[in-house]
Amino acid sequence: MTIALLAALAAGSVVVEGCVIARCLAGLAPGGARHLTALGAGFLAGELWTIGLLGAAHGLVGPGLHALVPWITVPATVALVGWVVRDAGLWLGPRFGPGAGWRLLVAAGAAVQGCGTALVASAVALAWASGAPPPWSPEAASSPLATAVLHAVLPVALALGVALQLVWLLALRGARIPMLDWTHRERASAQRTTS
Repeated sequence: MTIALLAALAAGSVVVEGCVIARCLAGLAPGGARHLTALGAGFLAGELWTIGLLGAAHGLVGPGLHALVPWITVPATVALVGWVVRDAGLWLGPRFGPGAGWRLLVAAGAAVQGCGTALVASAVALAWASGAPPPWSPEAASSPLATAVLHAVLPVALALGVALQLVWLLALRGARIPMLDWTHRERASAQRTTS
């Protein structure tokens, strides 16, 4: 059950966050401001999935993950720095003028985040190949509270989270989130020239 639950959370995180990273990289293409504006709901959903995965992994198999810390410290730091740079660009770009410099910052942060995440996955695989116990093994047994959460609370929370994400994404499809609107200056400039 632990493996299936963590795999579901990891798959959701990879799919949603992967789409956000791809859209951020597309921000450098012609019309990139439209790509960045359209990612609003997915951007927030990706962060929710990632934080949910990290929290569930720590709560369910924390002792086993602690054995991996020496292996993933540097790659996780690289991924986190990329994530922060990407998010800073996404939030600050629309406020200070969504020029090519901000889009380059977003794309660079997304690329670093993607590379860092791949390095984390590689480091975990290398650690397990070198003999570190997987987090779900008996050597890394979870507490009774974690077991109760695993079997009772987390599956219900995951199902509700997925349902709410789907409703939210469908409701916001095509909607502009003003804080993440990279095209408002382009529209305002176009309106001034036609007036």
